[in-house]
Amino acid sequence: MKEFLKKNWISSLIFLILISILFMNEYKYLKNTNKLENSNREAIEKCNKDEIPENMITFCEEVKKLPNLRPEFYSMFYNTYSQGFNFMIFIIFILVIIQPTKNICYFLKNNVIKNTLTRQKYKKTIVKLFLEAYKPALLLPILTIIAIITCYILTGNIDFNNAIKGHTVSWTLSSMKNPILFSIVYILRIFMISLIYINISLIVCKKNHNFIIATILSYLSFIAIEILLEVIFNTLIFKILLKSDFGMIFNILSIFSLFDYYGLIYSVLIPAIFLILVFIILYFQYRNKEKLIIECEKNS
Repeated sequence: MKEFLKKNWISSLIFLILISILFMNEYKYLKNTNKLENSNREAIEKCNKDEIPENMITFCEEVKKLPNLRPEFYSMFYNTYSQGFNFMIFIIFILVIIQPTKNICYFLKNNVIKNTLTRQKYKKTIVKLFLEAYKPALLLPILTIIAIITCYILTGNIDFNNAIKGHTVSWTLSSMKNPILFSIVYILRIFMISLIYINISLIVCKKNHNFIIATILSYLSFIAIEILLEVIFNTLIFKILLKSDFGMIFNILSIFSLFDYYGLIYSVLIPAIFLILVFIILYFQYRNKEKLIIECEKNS
């Protein structure tokens, strides 16, 4: 464990920061919900009196329509995690790829690959290199699992009807009726998009072995892909031609959001297709040993 933390200290530090933000979000949510619950209770007590002032009749009618504001899983998870981390969507790509980019660039820039190939085959070397690079892809899925568990423990209930009535979530009722499937899809989607992020970085690192340059180019490539998906798929094809919002599912920027309007299946199917395409590009980038070695020798 000590060796792992030493080797992956950047990802470990990032995880500590993210989990601290999660716990802070959960604390604020419970504090605000309890405050609102107490305020509503006081208002209901006033409205339940035998004589209600005339200027409070309309107010009391609205109070009686309010949903139960007790904390429940979906509202808490949505506010503390799905939306609670939205302020980070433009930097989360960097946080996911920074550790693997650093490791890959070191491996290629310092010609470590040439020394490694004297002991084992190229295919085994690349597979081992990639498996090491993919470890940070578990960063957000683990954070998601912790968020799901803590939100359920802290609320103790999964009242999806209350979440719908209170307009506190954007997910569909059909998705929330099966919390286990909902959680699996949410975690799987985040894991696949994390792998897409890292694969983009690995593709860029093939020709750019400078850590800073590779990180910048990876980020620019990511933004370019997102713009392409937003303009071509979401706007031109679906919104303009097909008059549909289905194109929002192609979004890989909002990693914490779950676009389930057309069913949970598409929330994992579309990222899965993207991931396969990126894996194919990655394969063709690294399949030729000689070309990679030539690229590494340019650093000498």
